[in-house]
Amino acid sequence: MEKRADREEGARSLQVLQERWEAESRGRWTPRLIRDLSNWICRQNRETGWKVELEAIEEGLGLLSPDGIIQKMIDTHREAWNKVTAYVEKILKTKKREVER
Repeated sequence: MEKRADREEGARSLQVLQERWEAESRGRWTPRLIRDLSNWICRQNRETGWKVELEAIEEGLGLLSPDGIIQKMIDTHREAWNKVTAYVEKILKTKKREVER
């Protein structure tokens, strides 16, 4: 009975957190990438090493946002296009492996 109550309380807490996540108007970059918090919180793979790679790319290109990344790739040199493409491909391949497990 206690485990069930704990699960229900956890689900309620997660729902409240999700509602706050969706309502917050500041810093919308991360919520655009992570729409469903339960999927993020309950994920098996806890690695977030991509941040280091993203910071290295942004050091050369400036801040990347979902709204401006394509334009930045178009406006900059070929090397920038290749770096962003390799970064995205790495993320997608990793995610595909996770799904296939």
